[in-house]
Amino acid sequence: MSERGDAPDRLSASNEDRTLIGRLVGVTGRADLSGVTIWFTYRPVDAELVTVEAVSGSEGDFLFDLPSPPVIEARVGALIEGVMPIDLEPIEGHLEPGELVLVVDDIIASHQRFA
Repeated sequence: MSERGDAPDRLSASNEDRTLIGRLVGVTGRADLSGVTIWFTYRPVDAELVTVEAVSGSEGDFLFDLPSPPVIEARVGALIEGVMPIDLEPIEGHLEPGELVLVVDDIIASHQRFA
């Protein structure tokens, strides 16, 4: 099952208490991180794995609504080279709302080989 998330500027005040807000940040600060697909995967108790996707906004920002049913595992990552997925740790089956930063290793090799 795949769903879509939103960019944070579309967040309504009523959803803030059940939302995971995030941002992509480049190591060098030079990478354009807008328009990157971010994924949020979780497994509810006694249910199949669910994957939700969002596209990062102009500042690399993204958000996901957190699931209501208890979950046994959850992860967030991005479809861009240089990002390590982050394992979220449910507390008694629930994910806490908050902020998350995904770091993008955007360092380019600083040397070249010449024949």
